[in-house]
Amino acid sequence: MFASSRSAVGIAALILAACGGAGYGGGGGGGGGGVTPPVSGAPTVTSVRNDATGLPSGGAAGGDAVTITGTGFAPGATVLFGAAAATDVAFVSETILNATTPAGQAAGAVDVTVALVGSGLAGTITRGFTFLGPAPHAIAFDVRGSPPAGGGTLRIRGLDIDASSTVTFGGIPATVTAFTPGVVTGSGVLTVVVPPFTLAPGATDGFASVVVSNADGQSSTRTPDVSADGTPWPANFHYGPPPVVTGLSPSIGPGGDVTITGSGFSSDLAGARAGLQVQLSGPSFAILPVRTCPNDADPACPASVVSPSPTSLVVTVPSGQLPPGEYIVGVIDFDGQAALAGELLVP
Repeated sequence: MFASSRSAVGIAALILAACGGAGYGGGGGGGGGGVTPPVSGAPTVTSVRNDATGLPSGGAAGGDAVTITGTGFAPGATVLFGAAAATDVAFVSETILNATTPAGQAAGAVDVTVALVGSGLAGTITRGFTFLGPAPHAIAFDVRGSPPAGGGTLRIRGLDIDASSTVTFGGIPATVTAFTPGVVTGSGVLTVVVPPFTLAPGATDGFASVVVSNADGQSSTRTPDVSADGTPWPANFHYGPPPVVTGLSPSIGPGGDVTITGSGFSSDLAGARAGLQVQLSGPSFAILPVRTCPNDADPACPASVVSPSPTSLVVTVPSGQLPPGEYIVGVIDFDGQAALAGELLVP
């Protein structure tokens, strides 16, 4: 027992001598500098958040400001997104770094690594940030308006959309019934059922923003249209009563005035709601805008809609401007909602 203890003590003494003294502080028997204190542990990364969205994602083009949280950070730390170095890395504290995502990345999730300069120590969060592909882009709607009750079908043509894309009208989800891929990769048409919309108290119509979103969280709002006189719409979709036609008189004539009666006609000559048209389809095709002429009988005044009101439209068709034949007459409101008015026979 005694011999065994002496052997253990001897071995311990040899180890201490080889280390230059008895302890981390140095100073003991051999006069060396002592054992260097252990370097603090490797940093850890707990989250990466896009400053603009608060999400762990950003555009593949890069350039997004992000905040990285964790522990053990130090001045001079570097940050990698996958194998690409972040720019503008700024040390805020031992738990926070600011940085800018690198440019030109492929879409997908990557590891994010924080490395301490000169120590060889690093910490990584696996798949901690996702580079997103292009945001969806709604190019056109086949109609730009609906009754407030909704229920109609709207087709949205766009880019970078797919069957998982969703649509809201003024924040109200629409039901997507179909996606038809386009010829160009990423393009296509979303078919949706327009949801109902609650108008402001006392209002007879209103505007709402149609937003298209993808599964990766990116979304876009189509730029609002402008009216016939160039006035921008308040938002890109209109909720209001559709035109309803109850009469067309006379239905036969060589030209002159034709009166269309009904309701829901947009009678504005200026502003966001200007742009009602009457369409004639027959031996020739004509779209007649609302236009004020000094003299309705003046041949120089083209066929047009004059004296519009919410319940009556007077269409002037100067003699000789339309080839003889039978024409289908339709009323198209400024938002694309339409109604057939009947038939007009031009002898």
